[in-house]
Amino acid sequence: MKFSIILAGAISGLSLISGVAAGKGKAAVKACVFLPVEPSKPFQVTWNAGLSTDSCMKKRGSGGKMTVSKQGITCYGIGEVEVDDDGTCYWKSSRWGISYNADTKPYSGSTNSRWTTGPANSDITLKDKNPGTSVCGSEAACTGDFVEWNNNKNEAIYIIFRPGAVAVNTVTDEEIWDNEAEEWTSFRTQDRNPWH
Repeated sequence: MKFSIILAGAISGLSLISGVAAGKGKAAVKACVFLPVEPSKPFQVTWNAGLSTDSCMKKRGSGGKMTVSKQGITCYGIGEVEVDDDGTCYWKSSRWGISYNADTKPYSGSTNSRWTTGPANSDITLKDKNPGTSVCGSEAACTGDFVEWNNNKNEAIYIIFRPGAVAVNTVTDEEIWDNEAEEWTSFRTQDRNPWH
């Protein structure tokens, strides 16, 4: 018994030292916006973590504000988001949402997501998202809507919004950034749509 207590304490201590918070269906979420060019003036983005459509989530993160002043990706740490798979939630789908709005520009958006977890891995799939929105396993301008991670690590995932992005035809239209208007616009193309 004494040996078991000592061993458990040692393992707990190692976990604290390494900074790894193991757990099923858990991730540290970063909410981000991507701009292909530097904005003419900095603007503030307000994040709302968790939507009215959320279900079966233990943790939903926390909202907050950040300033966007540069080209590329700017992120804000929402905190831990975690699936609730206890009781009746074991049989139900876990859903979590996030939204944002900008103070001086007509930018706003949201996405829902479905979270699933198993013995070894967990994953997130974006649903009902704004055009151009993606989820990534690193701070990058990816285009995917699915990320999977190992339950032995409290992985960071990045939800990337593209302010001003508009829905386009998946066969013939492509989005480009209008420097003057500081928003996404569409033009005709024959071969690809990077946000599909």
